[in-house]
Amino acid sequence: MEAPNLNAADIRFLNFTSGYTYLDTLTQSATCTAPASGADSINYCLTLPSSTAGKTYSSHDPSTDGVFDYNSGHEENHAGQFQPEINSLDTAQLGAAIAAGLNVSGITLRYTQPLLAGGIYASADDYSPILRAVLTGQLGMLDALGTNAVCAWVGTGCNAASSPAVTVRWHYSIAHWVEDDPTTGDGAFSSPGAFGFYPWIEANKQFYGVISRYSVANGEIQNGLASSQCGHALRAAWETGVQQ
Repeated sequence: MEAPNLNAADIRFLNFTSGYTYLDTLTQSATCTAPASGADSINYCLTLPSSTAGKTYSSHDPSTDGVFDYNSGHEENHAGQFQPEINSLDTAQLGAAIAAGLNVSGITLRYTQPLLAGGIYASADDYSPILRAVLTGQLGMLDALGTNAVCAWVGTGCNAASSPAVTVRWHYSIAHWVEDDPTTGDGAFSSPGAFGFYPWIEANKQFYGVISRYSVANGEIQNGLASSQCGHALRAAWETGVQQ
């Protein structure tokens, strides 16, 4: 999707303020359990019951509408409502369809479940061409970097409902973080993964990097933040020529 074509409805889903926050995200097991028969699809996932009684993954929570809440339900419901080209596909078809839509040569994407925010499997070799395509302007994401950002920490100065960024004051833009903590941030645009995979584009939109690792130690929050701290040091060393 080209950034200029994002409308107000898209933005609310993509900066995680839409209120669709009943999707239970697990890191050690499948969130979107497969049906006994039929397509294991985004649309099917959205029919599953939430751990909140009486709610499904497609239910809307007025109490989180308009505030940042880190939940996979935003992207899942955005796809369910606005992306008919992929929302009924079986998981086995999903990666190839998204790769075809990106039209970036040399990448292979695979989904282990039809969960857009966390079901993907990709290597650094797959992710790097996508980042290069962003930086060259081939993908409209270049113009979306850092736009429509909302505060994304729980505590003083922010109304976020929940956030994995427990030790930093970052903002959240169009499906990515802006590492702009006033004390430690360098303004990079990134997406730290639960298990440590960490792609970024630096603040000047000239360079990119990927830390590709997988770790299940210390829980989901620490691994992403640990990788971001390493990435910050790498960026500083690159820019200054000084060992960090």
